[in-house]
Amino acid sequence: PGDSRVLLADGTERLMRDLQVGDKVRTGANAGDDAEVFFFSHKAESVFEAFTTIVSGSYRLRLSGGHMLEINGALKKASEAKPGDKIISGDGLELSVDSVSMSSGIGLYAPHTLGSSGTLIVDSVIVSEFTSAVHPLAARMLLAPLKAAYRMGLGHSFSVLPDAVRIAAVKLAPLLSVR
Repeated sequence: PGDSRVLLADGTERLMRDLQVGDKVRTGANAGDDAEVFFFSHKAESVFEAFTTIVSGSYRLRLSGGHMLEINGALKKASEAKPGDKIISGDGLELSVDSVSMSSGIGLYAPHTLGSSGTLIVDSVIVSEFTSAVHPLAARMLLAPLKAAYRMGLGHSFSVLPDAVRIAAVKLAPLLSVR
């Protein structure tokens, strides 16, 4: 949701709704684990959405049920989390999930960075950039040309490309599926 907090590379936080292409975000637990945001596959600022809320002690993470994060050492959908599962804090600490529930909020976002980790820190928890809509491997392949264009200074406005990415994903999905 738009009121989730994203950890920036300088250690400050920014609301997800205020995150912009060009912002540098922390992507892991170590100083220097950071990358520039270059693209949003979702940036629906006014949509009212259901979210999975994962609580561990004072940590409260809200993300769409299909958004992925490391759960018990494997990349899984947020909706698959359950009490007792392990997730990773932005400081690299293993957290035990106390509860999982549904909530609602405004805004649906999926920022992508130039980094190789495929992660960022939201609400003090390390989460994936990817969702279950497109397999992470396929998403990485589809985003690679966009990353290259951005690095060459050609991609500060990808207003038409979300449809192009969606079309490419549909066409490439049969080729990228696991058999």
